[in-house]
Amino acid sequence: MPPPAPFVILAMPRTGTHYLEELLNEHPNVLSNGELLNAYDTNWPDKHRLLCSDRELLELAYLRYPTRSDKKVTHVGCKVNEPQFHDRPGFFAELTRWPRLKVILVVRENTLESLRSLIQARQTRQWLKFSSDNDAPPPQVRLSIADCEAYFKTADDFHAQVAHSFAKVNVLEIEYESLLREPATCLATIWDFLGVPAFRLRGAAVLQRQETRSLEHTIENFHELRRHFAHGPYARFFEIGEGKRAVDDRLATEIVEKIKTHTDTEKEITVATKLKDLGIHSLELTEIMFDIEDAYGIEIETAEAWNNFTNVNDLVEATRALIAANG
Repeated sequence: MPPPAPFVILAMPRTGTHYLEELLNEHPNVLSNGELLNAYDTNWPDKHRLLCSDRELLELAYLRYPTRSDKKVTHVGCKVNEPQFHDRPGFFAELTRWPRLKVILVVRENTLESLRSLIQARQTRQWLKFSSDNDAPPPQVRLSIADCEAYFKTADDFHAQVAHSFAKVNVLEIEYESLLREPATCLATIWDFLGVPAFRLRGAAVLQRQETRSLEHTIENFHELRRHFAHGPYARFFEIGEGKRAVDDRLATEIVEKIKTHTDTEKEITVATKLKDLGIHSLELTEIMFDIEDAYGIEIETAEAWNNFTNVNDLVEATRALIAANG
């Protein structure tokens, strides 16, 4: 019997790879075993594995991997974050030589969000947040110009290195923001990329997003940094509110498109459009709710409240709240 098809998740730190892996591992044929190069990762029983050669480590990941009795594994993978390559300078090249390897590259729209989250995690020593944890927000941070410049360049270089080192057909880029907003859609793309049967997510993620506040409210010297980077290639990371508005506009547009499939109106539909003017009543609303659940990997448990919505914006805001709660 041939070994499972191999894949690897590559990313800068704090880009949602733990969340992605949680979703991947819902599939009965997919097994992702955490951070191969992290000595403290509990997925790996051999705490001395990092004494192995690079090739031996990959054999451990793809040929002698930890198994799970509840899975019939046809695809097996692991994660490696960019800083982990620094301690093993030959490991990336060894990875590129592994046969049939598929690469899932996770990126974040705003690299500053990744750096902010990394510093917060280092300060609090809390790297993950579970649904059972308290809701206390992480602390504000202060970032130096030099640290920002170095991190931005490292991210650009790493993403370019991945793109240039693997065949294009073997690399799938997943945006962190899309994963939060539309996990079911992202996972459908990944299942197709890996070549596994489609699988519907349960929509009950245990991991939660640790920081939901804006950059300007969580970086003490945000405006100082914004002035410094104002006219350079990284100015986009400091655009106040623009990124959020873009995400919000996309969500509204997507929900409007879903509504159109359940109404025969030829009128323009906006967030202000009243549902009764579109002929949407309880049956149509239920069908729209099912579409939204499937697209965004959420579970609507308060259907009665949704029946009291009056316009499209009510649907958008309720969906956004559920996505944030899951993210």
